[in-house]
Amino acid sequence: MNSALTRFDSLPQELYDEITDHLHDDLASLRTCSVTARTFVNHSQKHIFSSLALLTSPQQLNSPKEVKEVNPESRFFVITPHHLRWILENSPHIAHYVHYLRLVTPPHPVPPSETTKDEEQLYRTNISFCLRQLSRLKGFSIDASVLTSDSSGFFQAVQDAAISTALTCLHYSSLPNIFLGQRHHIEYLSFCIGLPLGDSFAQAAPESDDIAPGQPRTRCTVRNLMVKLLAKGTTAGDLTGYLNRSLDITNLETLAVTVAASTLYHINMRNILDVCGKNLQRFVLNYRPSTPTSLGWSRNFTFSLNSLKSLRRFHVIFSALNMDNAVSDFVRLLKSLPTGSASCLEELYIAADYTLRGMSPKAIIESWDELWSHSTDVDHFPRLKKLNFTAYFTEDNVTYIIKWHNHFSEKLKFLPYSLKGNVELILSSANPAQQWDELHPFWPDPRFGRLLKATSVGRR
Repeated sequence: MNSALTRFDSLPQELYDEITDHLHDDLASLRTCSVTARTFVNHSQKHIFSSLALLTSPQQLNSPKEVKEVNPESRFFVITPHHLRWILENSPHIAHYVHYLRLVTPPHPVPPSETTKDEEQLYRTNISFCLRQLSRLKGFSIDASVLTSDSSGFFQAVQDAAISTALTCLHYSSLPNIFLGQRHHIEYLSFCIGLPLGDSFAQAAPESDDIAPGQPRTRCTVRNLMVKLLAKGTTAGDLTGYLNRSLDITNLETLAVTVAASTLYHINMRNILDVCGKNLQRFVLNYRPSTPTSLGWSRNFTFSLNSLKSLRRFHVIFSALNMDNAVSDFVRLLKSLPTGSASCLEELYIAADYTLRGMSPKAIIESWDELWSHSTDVDHFPRLKKLNFTAYFTEDNVTYIIKWHNHFSEKLKFLPYSLKGNVELILSSANPAQQWDELHPFWPDPRFGRLLKATSVGRR
């Protein structure tokens, strides 16, 4: 028995590391490994602490059950600032393992009337301490609501983390004016347009316009941008001024846009595409209006893609109550792309969500035939190599969708030899938008994407 243990302990460290790497997204198993043998400790810790959700205020219940409800998949560590500070003070090396962090309010916060100012200040102090130790963050996410105007030290710690040179991914729930004003470049940036003014970052630290006459304003260049247009809306001028003031997207390579509902979304789309269209190579559009008014829009895509002269990959998912009109509107949008020798399009992925209640897909084949004809015409897109048509459906409309699938599967047989096509059906009992995000990820590391997704469940 002892000799067997000796042989086990004498195995190369690489084998133990291989085991923990295989369990990289299984937090429970990694915790077990970390207390099994010394040979597992360091590598298990690297995975356990790689992605953290740091609670910014007390929650009603701090039991393991509550943590499990925050993170059903158990793929990252949900932790209070008091606990994280204790860990970092006793094991400073842990700080080097933390690569992705989200500051997030707990799902069941203690009501303000039940907390004292001293308790709130202790949370802010401990968060500030932790942020100063995490010098190797690659991805940082901030809920605007956690920033307050009466805690300058906390604000400074958050800002220092957001402008760290090691940071490549920044996610913010509003327009992060101050953060970007202190940076020259960020590889991946995500923000929302349409939050109420109470969540504005300007509430915590208003931007200064004290610039010497004639001195150009430094803007942060972005290579990959994700924008969410939310239901509460914002004026078109807000985005235009924001781009002119804080953001340089003239050399943008990837643009991902999610349209939930905003009556001015088409103006914001024009403003963005006019600036970044020349060099944009990948465009991902998630068009899923979420309010009764926006679902009934008579026109769905009232902007143009004629400026996208370098576009190589175009992925889109859309939904509306009248999908026949939506498909026709999308055909008009697709026709606005550069064609012939001016087209660089190599990949076209079109998905339609037919899962909404009250939807009538009776004319589904007729409405898609024109889309098919335009997409497969080599005179329009001579460089197109991949074409994918996808329909998300429920059992309520399965009859029409199967006819659609059979119709276009037959058409696949007559595609040009240079074009690889695919037609697929997905029976969706869950949210198709979540499945879409998994198939078309924005962030370079899926760990950061999973962290944002899991901590956004049940939030706006």
